[in-house]
Amino acid sequence: MSETSIEGRHEGGLFVEVSSVFIGGPGAVVDAGDRGAALHITTEETDVIARNLTFTGGRAELGGGVRVDARAVVTLEDCVVEGNHARQGGACGAGVRAGEVHFVRVRFGPNDDVLIKGACEVEFDSCEIAGNVRIQDGAKVRFVGGNIGGHLLVTGNPSRVPTVVLDGTEVAMFENDDEFPGHVIGL
Repeated sequence: MSETSIEGRHEGGLFVEVSSVFIGGPGAVVDAGDRGAALHITTEETDVIARNLTFTGGRAELGGGVRVDARAVVTLEDCVVEGNHARQGGACGAGVRAGEVHFVRVRFGPNDDVLIKGACEVEFDSCEIAGNVRIQDGAKVRFVGGNIGGHLLVTGNPSRVPTVVLDGTEVAMFENDDEFPGHVIGL
């Protein structure tokens, strides 16, 4: 697994195709400059770790800050995701459609919403999510501690029901879809 240290401001997003570790120095920022996601994982069977980084300036269809489109194992620790944008209503902060993703002590800005959908497993451990979170279509998501300052919306479809576990997490607003509800534990 390759290791990269990032100091200061890194211009351009990180498009990850091989197992990698990214370690940020004090004040390290990855600024995508409105050209794709700030961190984008696309390759199956990769392991990616990012620590002590701010992901900003992302603009993507889904997950302007952090986007996971592959069956990868991804861990973000002590990171900030803020100042990102999404096209066509996709989540600005993080978009996860596949893989196993661990967010540990990650802070999402007020406009950096999160969308988790599809065949993925995601854990938020002691995270602060100022915006909204949508969980859809069979995703398995666990929140441990932390808080969601916006709206938590859980919705499935006729064949794929999401599962959400809330373990000591504060949630400002919650909605479980009436037509295709998810399994929610701990609310």
